[in-house]
Amino acid sequence: EVVFAAVAQNGAALEFASKELQDNRNIVLKAVESHGLSLRYAGEELRSDREVVLLAVSNDSNALAWASRSLRTDSEIALAAIYTKGSGMFKAVGMTCGGPR
Repeated sequence: EVVFAAVAQNGAALEFASKELQDNRNIVLKAVESHGLSLRYAGEELRSDREVVLLAVSNDSNALAWASRSLRTDSEIALAAIYTKGSGMFKAVGMTCGGPR
């Protein structure tokens, strides 16, 4: 419960969790929800979990680097990463994906 609360507040706290907790799907989902790069600290099995990886890359496209090889080539996950990175670029120039704001 303490670790769940910690990663809910700051997903990066997953780095300091025990291996057992880094393998806990609920804790990892909560961590990547707020900090996609926490995928780096998730157990190997969870880095192959489609839902976990999709949530992570939807939060931070750079999380794709920590996904399993098979999921790095998954078209839906790759598109989510591109969209996440792209929407950040659009915001930087004052546009939305639908045109100027």
